[in-house]
Amino acid sequence: MAPANTPLLDALERLKPHDHLCSIYETQEEQFAVAIPFIRIGLERGEKCIYIADAHNLEDVREALRAEIGDLEPAMRSGALELLTKEDAYMKRGHFDPDWMFTFWKEATDAALGRGFSALRATGETEWVQRGGPGLERWMEYESRLTHTLSQSKCVALCQYNRRVCSPAVILDVIRTHPLVIYGSTVCRNFYFVPADEFLGADSTASEVERVLNSIREREQLEGELRRANDELETRVRERTAELARANQELAAEIHERERAEQAVRSQQEAIRELSTPVLPIRDRMLIVPVIGSVDTTRARQLTEQVLRGIRAHRAKVVVIDVTGVATLDTVVANHLLLTAAAARLLGAHVILTGISSSIAQTLVTLGVDLSELTTMGDLQSGIEEGHKLLAEAGHAPGNSRSQAAAGAERT
Repeated sequence: MAPANTPLLDALERLKPHDHLCSIYETQEEQFAVAIPFIRIGLERGEKCIYIADAHNLEDVREALRAEIGDLEPAMRSGALELLTKEDAYMKRGHFDPDWMFTFWKEATDAALGRGFSALRATGETEWVQRGGPGLERWMEYESRLTHTLSQSKCVALCQYNRRVCSPAVILDVIRTHPLVIYGSTVCRNFYFVPADEFLGADSTASEVERVLNSIREREQLEGELRRANDELETRVRERTAELARANQELAAEIHERERAEQAVRSQQEAIRELSTPVLPIRDRMLIVPVIGSVDTTRARQLTEQVLRGIRAHRAKVVVIDVTGVATLDTVVANHLLLTAAAARLLGAHVILTGISSSIAQTLVTLGVDLSELTTMGDLQSGIEEGHKLLAEAGHAPGNSRSQAAAGAERT
């Protein structure tokens, strides 16, 4: 199983044929952290992979590949993976020849494609180069020209350099001859890359001075553009922040206004409910509740709430609910009236129901509604008289003249 991705692995995944890059490392751990995933990714993509190792390092490479990939034999039998030494490639003819190596890579790539592989992927160790050998004075010429060769071939190449073995001058030339550089765990587009015609030219120093000066100027222009873009972005952020702040204030004001409006609606609804079913004290300890119009479940619940609040507020002992103005009563509403009477009894009050018409009475009988637990009277006057009687029996004489006057007006 491939390890979880890291920035380094993500960068290696983005490599493609024609890329020419170098890895500059200081430990074997750093070396294999680049080279081994480089090979694994190629095998996973169906590319032919060649690893050219120093002879003394070949077994270490094999073990590192096994740790990353698992069993190597299937890949090696199929030709997908080859482990070579310098004698199998760079020094196969007994000396190093850049032109022969370019032919070697072209033929290897063509052979890989001919066998159905999607590309050729190659990496080579170079510590042996530092020990010298026939033709190796042309090594940097080879590296410089290889970028152009790869641009015309479906091959990606990783060159490995040990910084502890190579001199600073060699490392500097390595940097100059590779468009991509890996150092540590970072893959970098190389601003210091020098094209082959300039690197190998007779007046390479003058060309490099010209290129560096142009790079300085271009870099300053780029940084200037970045500063301007950053300033513009900061300005837009400030403007957008101000817009959002204004929008937030407007939204808060709108929410506040809506809450005020909703509270006003609730207050109006409460007032309408109270007006639609008023609870009227007509004397001490007696309330009248005239109900007019249609009564649905919601209004029946409101009736119960208002009767109970009225009983508590006026310490009532008798409540007369008059339904003379109600055209119809169904089973649900009738049951609410029964529940209202039961709740009133818990508060110490007696409910008298008046004004039931003959048609409502017939309907309730047909529906099987039992109102025997309620005191019912034919009209409001009879209900009020019954209420006075109940209060008198309970020892509650009529109150002041104002209450008596109110009762008299009701009877009138």
